[in-house]
Amino acid sequence: MKLLTTIMTNNDFIFNNELQVFGTAMGQTFTPNLANIYLIDLDQKAMEGFRIKLYLFYRSLDDIFFVWPDTREELNKYQDLLNAQIPNIKITLNTSPHPCRLSGHNHIQIHHI
Repeated sequence: MKLLTTIMTNNDFIFNNELQVFGTAMGQTFTPNLANIYLIDLDQKAMEGFRIKLYLFYRSLDDIFFVWPDTREELNKYQDLLNAQIPNIKITLNTSPHPCRLSGHNHIQIHHI
């Protein structure tokens, strides 16, 4: 744990012309596992912390895919919930312009974050 703390606090790098002073660059062999550990609470909130339940939720590192069963207004509230979880992580939504139909439901929206 001491080694991990040292790496996380002494691994400065530039990303999008901004100096990042905490974290690690992608490409380190332990980074995927570290991301999974760091985001486990976000995953839990995303799957169970909102009054509307997702039909499907999947995250791989920094990409999230889910199927939203409700309105765009409720989706915006869900996005606010996710953005309130980790101060340095901002969730943005890229939505499908065409809702699809799934087993009797009128509008199932496919979202990829």
